[in-house]
Amino acid sequence: MNKNSKKLKILFSLLVFVMVVILTSCSISRDHVIDILPVVGDHPLVGIWDREDAYNFLYIFNADGAGSRGFSLQASWFNWSITEGGYLALQIGRGTTEYHDFEINDDILTLTNREDSTIQRTYIRVISNSVGVEYR
Repeated sequence: MNKNSKKLKILFSLLVFVMVVILTSCSISRDHVIDILPVVGDHPLVGIWDREDAYNFLYIFNADGAGSRGFSLQASWFNWSITEGGYLALQIGRGTTEYHDFEINDDILTLTNREDSTIQRTYIRVISNSVGVEYR
């Protein structure tokens, strides 16, 4: 597959994903997220990230602290924040919170699960926060 067709496939997948997100958007209360610092609109995580080893598995981090992850038609919603210790907290629904170490180098995001450090994934930035769009 050549570069142009890969780019076209990514853009099409993003379009489908954003359309699904818009049509099915929901709001999760941030009341249950503990030990958080406010999310800043220009935080380096804000944007869309595509998983390096699983084509079209996306993370979307909105500037307002909402987000989603998954394949285009199978997204799960979360609220995200940065803890006082500098970890990424993902509140999924009302009862589950995941904690991850994160590192961003040259538009590559590495997430490492804090409960099981063998779970480490890398993501490539597809759209950055400079676009000025809320992804829902």
